[in-house]
Amino acid sequence: MTAFVITGISLLLVLFHSAEAQQISTSCDVQCSYKEDVHEANCERRLLNSIPIECSQSTYLSLRDNLITEIKPGVFRYFLSLKILILSRNNIYQIHANAFNGAYQLKYIKLLYNNLYTISRDALNGTENLRSIHLGRNYLSSIEEGTFQLALQLELINLSWNHLTYLSPAVFRHLKNLNRLYLGKNKLVDLPEGIFKDQSSLIYLDLSNNLLSSLPFNLFTNLLQLHTLDLSANRLMVITFTLSNIHVLKLQNNELKHLGSASLENWTSVAERLYLEGNLWTYMAQLFMIYGPEAIYLGDRLRSWVRPEARVPTLPPDFQGPAGAVINLQA
Repeated sequence: MTAFVITGISLLLVLFHSAEAQQISTSCDVQCSYKEDVHEANCERRLLNSIPIECSQSTYLSLRDNLITEIKPGVFRYFLSLKILILSRNNIYQIHANAFNGAYQLKYIKLLYNNLYTISRDALNGTENLRSIHLGRNYLSSIEEGTFQLALQLELINLSWNHLTYLSPAVFRHLKNLNRLYLGKNKLVDLPEGIFKDQSSLIYLDLSNNLLSSLPFNLFTNLLQLHTLDLSANRLMVITFTLSNIHVLKLQNNELKHLGSASLENWTSVAERLYLEGNLWTYMAQLFMIYGPEAIYLGDRLRSWVRPEARVPTLPPDFQGPAGAVINLQA
């Protein structure tokens, strides 16, 4: 009986907020360009410094290039149908707890090019249906443990171009649907073992342009669906990790000097394409014939190998070496 009463009260509250929101959302086209037939509000470059409540009936809301500085608690409580929210290129420095609470259908949030240094741990409260969040091009140095656990349906997280120096082992815990993770162009020195233990669905992982010099041996063990791993432009001197399944492995522009048979057996047996140019090679074991992938790109100073049966371009589109720098392994 009690559960029935609570459910009834919750339904009444939703209906009340919906009716109130509909009454409020009658003048969105005054401040924004509003397509009523598809409920799309384009509020870009309007010098707005707050969220326009008049557009609460929108399913799509773009507030790109405005003067918004913070996302206050409950500001989206009337946006019951909102699915896509664009807040890029504002001056947002703070996202408060419960900022998006009420926008229960929200699936996509874009917050690129803002001034975020921190995010409240409870900022994503009420976003159980969120699939994608873009937080790149900000100033985040850390992410509180538990932040993303309020949005367990996340499939994409973009944290690239920030100032991240540390990530806790549990920062991505329980995100079993995550398939694309962008952590490139940060200041990560190391990664804790177990940080990716729940990401069995991950397909693309970008760790490029950080300060990584070594990685735990089992760091990628649970990434059974991983297609592309980008570790380019770090400070890796030796290969210390193992990969069970990979198609594209990018290791260019590190500090690798040599690859012994142990390293090659660990990961070249499964990779289809290896990018190794821009390293400090002094010796490379000639085991590509045995363990070799379809193509290995070594850059200007060394030649590139392509297996005769490989169905890949002879040279990658961004290859900078001489036109004839290809050796056929059949020879």
